[in-house]
Amino acid sequence: MMPYMFIGAVVYGFVPTDFFTEVAGKDNPAAIPVAALVGIPLYIRVTALIPLIGSFVARGVSIGAVMAVQVCQR
Repeated sequence: MMPYMFIGAVVYGFVPTDFFTEVAGKDNPAAIPVAALVGIPLYIRVTALIPLIGSFVARGVSIGAVMAVQVCQR
């Protein structure tokens, strides 16, 4: 659990907010495959996924990319 918390802290602290919009935005045709590849190694509980979805959508990430992250959970 600690490695994932560390990764989350690094992403929150050092990744610019526009990064997610550029990589998984509505205008990027590769957003869903990239989101699926990101979602494969992650383990996110449903209780944590709902607020995460809200924050991603508020930042401009497409709904399809958010669903791809959720579907690719182990």
